[in-house]
Amino acid sequence: MAYTNPTYGAVQAILKTKYPDGAIPQALYKNFPLLALVKKTTNFDGDFRVVALQNERPQGSSSSFAVAQGVAKSGLNGGGGSYQRFQVYRTRHYGLLRMDGETMKAAVRTSGALVDLWNNETDGISTNELQELEFQLFGDGTGTRGIILSRTATTFSLATPADAVNFQLGMKLDFFAATPTPTTARATSPVTTDAGNGVYVSGINRQTGVITVQGVGGTVDLTAGSIAATDRVTRSGDGPTTAVGTASSGSASGTLAGIQSWITTPAAGDNFWGLNRTADPVRLAGQVLSVSGLPMNEALMEGEARVLVQGVGSPDTILVNPLDLQNLKKALGSDIVYDRVVSNIAGISFKSIQYDGANGPMSIVSDPFCPRNKAFMLQMPSWELSTLGAAPQMLDWDNNDYLRVNDNDQYEVRFGHYGQFLCNNPGANIILTNFGA
Repeated sequence: MAYTNPTYGAVQAILKTKYPDGAIPQALYKNFPLLALVKKTTNFDGDFRVVALQNERPQGSSSSFAVAQGVAKSGLNGGGGSYQRFQVYRTRHYGLLRMDGETMKAAVRTSGALVDLWNNETDGISTNELQELEFQLFGDGTGTRGIILSRTATTFSLATPADAVNFQLGMKLDFFAATPTPTTARATSPVTTDAGNGVYVSGINRQTGVITVQGVGGTVDLTAGSIAATDRVTRSGDGPTTAVGTASSGSASGTLAGIQSWITTPAAGDNFWGLNRTADPVRLAGQVLSVSGLPMNEALMEGEARVLVQGVGSPDTILVNPLDLQNLKKALGSDIVYDRVVSNIAGISFKSIQYDGANGPMSIVSDPFCPRNKAFMLQMPSWELSTLGAAPQMLDWDNNDYLRVNDNDQYEVRFGHYGQFLCNNPGANIILTNFGA
């Protein structure tokens, strides 16, 4: 039986059925391995969360009782172990969709069409926000989707063509100088505004990594300002206004502090969530190792050994780009053993290759959002996506699943998340760069 009128109640009923508790249907996670595999908690309340870790044991030890006692009594750290803490703040992200009244009215003239319409649109924005989370988990907190190799007035080429997966048609863009922590967006033509003006993706060559852009509010010209090769490209609004991990109150700017912000080589004066990690960079920031020139299977052996020698744990999962996995399969030849790794979401698992590690088998999982020529060797229990409520979720605190736009014949549905990505044992993780390069 067809709806005879697109009433408020009819649309509310559809959304209440699809999102009974505001959370995204779990089946949508099947295309996002890292997001599905990582631990997720929904109790990030309060202003911040403290992530505490011990990076050294008590050192009151000696062949001399008097020396051991002296260290335990008056030594550095009072003879006890070394404990550190990260004081972590939430970031936020939003996904909105709008539908005009005429479209809704036309849809209800066919049985089931209104349901299909809302399913298609809500699945679309939900999947977009899940993809956004997956992208951010791999990132460095700056929201960088790609680096410019060259540009013309209406196109730019990506330094890594595979990064084209991070762009979508209709995505609004910002551009940042190639500094370790970009905080000020380049001026663009047309000038970007909150009202919608700016530079948008209008074409994507997903094989060559050439992005075509178009202006809203004026004619686009990427050569008119200071945009240059090596600049970073972000989704508009995602670039941080302060250095990654330096918030001191309220919500942090930019995107989630992803794996590449936790596992890094900290520079002098490092200040990541209130902690200078240079005193013990391996245990507090993990390792980044270039394996250029090494066969891929030997690179994995080298990476695992570099972690094991630290004595703080070992990786259990390896995430790689599908193009790199294909090359790894060729390197392994007949030694491949296939398996499935089960996520913590009911009914969601992923095909994997079993790698025989020194401390037991590790699962090698393909992820299209894993940066090319990098292997992420992770101890999965050390990672946590901690959010205030589900991530993403329908934002319906007033119990209105959709809103009538006050100045237009349109209706709006809002999704989003508030949270942060955490690591309580960075030293058990390593990123291999130039993997297969």
